[in-house]
Amino acid sequence: MARQGSGSACRAIYKGFVEWHKGVREDGKDSYAEPLPSQMNDLCLGLWMVSDKEKPIDSRRAMIQTVETSPLYEAWPDTVARDLTQMKQAIYENDFLLLGKVAEENALAMHATMIAAKPAILYWLPESVAAMHKIWNWRKEGLNLFFTMDAGPNLKLLFLKKDEASVKSLLPDLQTLSLFPSRKL
Repeated sequence: MARQGSGSACRAIYKGFVEWHKGVREDGKDSYAEPLPSQMNDLCLGLWMVSDKEKPIDSRRAMIQTVETSPLYEAWPDTVARDLTQMKQAIYENDFLLLGKVAEENALAMHATMIAAKPAILYWLPESVAAMHKIWNWRKEGLNLFFTMDAGPNLKLLFLKKDEASVKSLLPDLQTLSLFPSRKL
C-alpha cells in the first residue's frame, strides 16, 4: 500500500537499513521493501536544510521525464545495481567510509541523470552546491562526513557518533538523529 503512494515509501515501513526491491511488473505491484539484518549503531544522520520551498517539479513527474528524455538514464539501472552491492557490503562489514562514499556518489549520479533530461531537472540551489563544497573541504581536513540527496535541494549528512560534536560545531543548527539508538539494559 505504501508503495502505491510513492515508489520509495515502502522503505519507511521498517526501521534501520531497508532494501527496496523494484520488481519486474510494469504496474510495480511486485515491488516491496525488506529490512536488512545489520545495523551501524554509531551512524548519525543530519539534515542540512537549504530551502523549505516547494520543489519546481514533483518527484514522480521528474522521474517520468528523466526516464523518457535523459541520455544518461540507460546506464542508471546498472549504476544502482553496482551501488546496491557495494552498499550492502558496507552495511554488513560495518564500513562507514564505504557506505558514505557509495551514498554520495549515487546521489550525484542520480542528479546528473536528471540534469541531463530534456528540459533539465535541477533541484540544486547555489546553497546546495556551496554545502557540497564545504563537506568535501571538511573531509579533506580529516572529518569523515558524507552527504546524500534525494529529489530536492537539501542535503542529508552521514557521520559517526564520535564526530557529532565536530559536525555540530561547524553546523550548529543541523538537525541530527542517531539511526540505531543504543539500547539500555
